[in-house]
Amino acid sequence: MINSLQQDTLLRKIAQNNVRIKRIEALLSGQPLSGIRFANAIITAAKIANISADKITSGSISVGQEITVNDGINDRILIDDTQIKISKPGFDVHSADTKDLVILSQENAHKLLYKGYPGSSTYTHGMGHKIVFYVFDVDNPSSPTAFTLDKTAKVNTTQVTDIITGGYLVAFREGI
Repeated sequence: MINSLQQDTLLRKIAQNNVRIKRIEALLSGQPLSGIRFANAIITAAKIANISADKITSGSISVGQEITVNDGINDRILIDDTQIKISKPGFDVHSADTKDLVILSQENAHKLLYKGYPGSSTYTHGMGHKIVFYVFDVDNPSSPTAFTLDKTAKVNTTQVTDIITGGYLVAFREGI
């Protein structure tokens, strides 16, 4: 005869084993599985509805509908047959506004307008709008080894002004 504590333990173990048996039966019958953890698995010719992984190594991954990567809170990366999107931390890639995306493949990336030493405190870009630009203070203009972002320069619809003496300018065609 077993006592009630032993009986509860046995019933709990039987219930756990029944869950495991149902999962194994589902695996063998080809039914969709959920909540399964694999270590060092090789999966071929399978339709995966949702995957969570610490590391994926693959020769190739074909996208049937979409691949999303979650940071533990939000879906941050989306890859499908038409686009690649990456959101800023704290924003879900599916619902983020364009301003909250780091990369949106459907949008143009910055196109370089000018890079170099303009030779004066003013660079005329003539774009008709305020452009995106950076000015760097360099340790040695003839052979620079250190660049420090300078925040004193200003921009208007035709020029970048107040460029520091010897400043290295990187200007893009896109506006702000």
